[in-house]
Amino acid sequence: MREPVLSFFLHARTVWSLFLLRFPFLIRLEPNRVSWIKRYKDLKLNHIRGIVFDLDGTLVSSSLDFNLIRLELDCPPDIDLLSYVEGLSSEAKLKAEEIIQRHEQEDAEQSEWLPGAQQFVERCLDCEIPLAILTRNSEYSSNKKIEKNNIPISLLFTR
Repeated sequence: MREPVLSFFLHARTVWSLFLLRFPFLIRLEPNRVSWIKRYKDLKLNHIRGIVFDLDGTLVSSSLDFNLIRLELDCPPDIDLLSYVEGLSSEAKLKAEEIIQRHEQEDAEQSEWLPGAQQFVERCLDCEIPLAILTRNSEYSSNKKIEKNNIPISLLFTR
């Protein structure tokens, strides 16, 4: 019997780093891109008990302009956007959440699978590895990206 998926998490970038150490011939990492070499299909994944992926920049593209969002929210550059919003008054918080939601929805409409990510997810599913997505995006925009790109991962954790 398989253990619950929540019993073991590996962030996708950690997994890719492990692959680089154990299988350097399989993956070449470039800034904001992963290029897959044909031999990834030979990779044995039976020692992995589960994988948790980040959504933006790991599975799908993201064009969120955080500088523009910060400008619209009047958020200082050295403060996390979501933390800044949490500290606002009720009315200002609602307005800020609407601005972030608008940007996330626009980003979701433009999102596409990153090169190699879909094949890797399919390979994991072929190996019956439990998969999940953990993201700071809203549930709505995350589901929109998942639906638009037909991402076959049903376990989703959002902010």
